[in-house]
Amino acid sequence: MNLIYDNSARDVLGSQSGLLQLADWHGRNKFSKDWTGVSHYIGTGASGIGRSLFRDHVINLYRRKIISGIAYTANSEVDGLLAYNRNQVDTRALLRLATTEYEPYRNVDGYAYYQALLERNSPLLRAAGVYHMAYQGWPMKSFWPVIVRNTDEILLHCYLKSSAMTAEMMYKYVNKDSSGHNRLDSIAAAGQSLGRPVKVSILFSCEDNTQPDEFAYTYFQTNPWTRPLQEFLAYYQANASAVTQNTIIITDMAMFASKWARKAKP
Repeated sequence: MNLIYDNSARDVLGSQSGLLQLADWHGRNKFSKDWTGVSHYIGTGASGIGRSLFRDHVINLYRRKIISGIAYTANSEVDGLLAYNRNQVDTRALLRLATTEYEPYRNVDGYAYYQALLERNSPLLRAAGVYHMAYQGWPMKSFWPVIVRNTDEILLHCYLKSSAMTAEMMYKYVNKDSSGHNRLDSIAAAGQSLGRPVKVSILFSCEDNTQPDEFAYTYFQTNPWTRPLQEFLAYYQANASAVTQNTIIITDMAMFASKWARKAKP
């Protein structure tokens, strides 16, 4: 899914005009003329998605052919999303996607927690008609089948600095993992073991120099949003194995995150 992470709405939840300006920006900066998505970093309680202005914001995005959802790392956040949806009368206000943000290789709880998180919430979200995605970076090779089995799509990160945003460097980054395995081949093997294709979107970052790690902010100031995906796909199609290309579906991209994207392209 063509998607952008939104870490802006939570800062203007009390401002109708601020949320309208944000919806207008999202509408102008879609990666496709078709339906796209926004994954919000926002609380799932009364002070977050429970606010009426947030519901109105979701409707405003929907009017622009943008569906909304949340990023989550805990069961309570999924429960909050589902409770929110049960309370909606206007179907345009529904949260239609959820993105797991848990990184098992960075947390003490690790893979046991992540597997439990996925296996508990995947059936709940699917039963509710919520599209389920997983952000991922460097999980161990043997864990990919768990991710593939429990999600509809993987957002595979490609966090490079502006000077490294070439087709070859993007492909090499996406194609590696911390153990020297090929991430794309590992995902394809997981899909084959489960007898299903796997949808993958390439996730770029436009974080600027105000962050601990600056990524492709200056690159996106002067290049169209979709240029890196187009260049990556050309290189991927020329270099990835036939088995991988026949199993993995890559047509879309995602971006982290709106706070810096709005500065790159006001």
